Amino acid sequence: MRQVVEHIEQTYGTSEPVVVKSYYNDKYRDKDKRYAVAVRADVLSLKPNEYITYRLQDGQVIEMGVIDEEGLPKTER
Repeated sequence: MRQVVEHIEQTYGTSEPVVVKSYYNDKYRDKDKRYAVAVRADVLSLKPNEYITYRLQDGQVIEMGVIDEEGLPKTER
């Protein structure tokens, strides 16, 4: 999560993320693709119920796309 927050600060500015949550996507077979971080921040141009999901691949932060709040788990891990 820390690497994703740092990536957002470097890419979009120094605004603090509003919400950062763990996100598990079971449609991928590769373990490193299944675990991601969902972020909603003031600096991101998103609707109020949307998050951008990120994952790590070989130490690099990869943006996966936008997801609706209903697709997130009910509790943080």
